[in-house]
Amino acid sequence: MKEIRINKYLLLISMILLMNLNVFYLLPDLPFKQEDLTLGIELLFTFYVYYRNRRRVTYRYKWLMLFPLLFVVTSSIMAYINYNQPIFMGIRAQRHWIGALLMYFPLTKLFMLEKIHKEELFKMVDYSCIILFILCMLQSVLGFDHLFMNVLKNVRYGGIRLYICVLFYEISYFYHLVDFLYTKKIPFYKNIFYIVITLMIFIIIYKSRMAFLVLVLGSAITVLMMQTTRKKFIVTALGIGILIAFLSSSMGSDIINTILNNENVLQDTSTIREAGKTFFMQGIRESLLNRVFGKGFVNIDWPQAYYNSGYASNYFIDDNGIIGLIFYYGYSFALWMFVITFIFVKDAFEHNQKLYITYFIYSILGIYSLYPTLYYDYIAYALMLAMLNKEVLTTPVAKKIVLNISGGRSS
Repeated sequence: MKEIRINKYLLLISMILLMNLNVFYLLPDLPFKQEDLTLGIELLFTFYVYYRNRRRVTYRYKWLMLFPLLFVVTSSIMAYINYNQPIFMGIRAQRHWIGALLMYFPLTKLFMLEKIHKEELFKMVDYSCIILFILCMLQSVLGFDHLFMNVLKNVRYGGIRLYICVLFYEISYFYHLVDFLYTKKIPFYKNIFYIVITLMIFIIIYKSRMAFLVLVLGSAITVLMMQTTRKKFIVTALGIGILIAFLSSSMGSDIINTILNNENVLQDTSTIREAGKTFFMQGIRESLLNRVFGKGFVNIDWPQAYYNSGYASNYFIDDNGIIGLIFYYGYSFALWMFVITFIFVKDAFEHNQKLYITYFIYSILGIYSLYPTLYYDYIAYALMLAMLNKEVLTTPVAKKIVLNISGGRSS
């Protein structure tokens, strides 16, 4: 009988991914934070990787990815200065984010030592997306009468809206879009399938205006890197046609109203967001220290921080994108974010890695009202960066990619 070998590294990564997805949002409420269990698995994974693999590898982005530890400390100190919040409370409240981001290190080690391969990870992400898609569509059909998914919900555009994690759908989407347009290693029907289910998730389930617009912009960037005039024309024309059809719908009209700032039809949430931005900017401008390091990371368990940081007025950081993060960490955080994104995209350009060019540009496109991808408590960003690390250090420098709008070949 053939022996079945299990890659323990992939098993642990799949456990982390499943926990990021709250095991497809079927887990009941636990007596402790589910994110703490995820962090525990991440620590176990990291210990196991470094215990079993003593060989040194090159971490091209080591110092860039250690820098957030400084933000954790400075934001906790600033919260102490501004809200008298104990420093340890600020540090503790950021443990899930920093834990997910630092997964770059063990993941990079495994990729560099070829203990895992990107194709295996993409398959894992794809399969997870299929299962979650089936569950979400079933919940959408059943509606509020038969709730079985343990996830935040509300009503938008006449149907149920589910606040699920879409970061892994974004990876799957751009992986298959790039393959469909360029590499063509995956069968045509598979690429189309994963592209379509991602679009359905964004339109039917997630229903975020800005998130969908950012996905469209990211797709346009991917298309603009094409070098064949006819293909570029066909794909762009189809994309524009779909976009026009979509903007004719009620959800599309809502997007137009948001862009045009039509006060008669904007939802109350948009008004609250703008009030929140004004509040956060006032806090940032209070002092030079606040401008550089922010007002500090708020632990809502500390009453003074809760009431003086806008939470009590429904001004939420995650509704205000980069402005909210500057409120927490200062302009130094925004500078770091743009610098690392530039470096990642530059490296991807030089090594002709179109997937990573698109992904890392896309990761900051919606920062006016969305978190950048690097600020979520999930391993998606670290996973893509670890893959880029491997590609940059093991593939030769290619000719620079030119956004060749005229359709000729790049030099």
